[in-house]
Amino acid sequence: PTEVVANCTLPVTEAMSDAARRAGTAAAAAGAGATVISPQAWFCGPQSCPPVVGQFLVYSDNSHMTATYSAALAPLLEQQLPAA
Repeated sequence: PTEVVANCTLPVTEAMSDAARRAGTAAAAAGAGATVISPQAWFCGPQSCPPVVGQFLVYSDNSHMTATYSAALAPLLEQQLPAA
């Protein structure tokens, strides 16, 4: 299993490949008054983005995270959201 995880780990530059689109989306959201939270640290280390974080499978395909990982991130997201 460790070898499979290593083989499926992507460099940050490949996993987060569309920086211009992300920046444009974040700028539009901030311009509309939304709080922008970057989740990159929840998915990637400084150099790579593994398919497994801790005990959780992260992705269900090339661009969607698993429901289990999403649920595990909920408390982290909640801490970042402004009070309503």
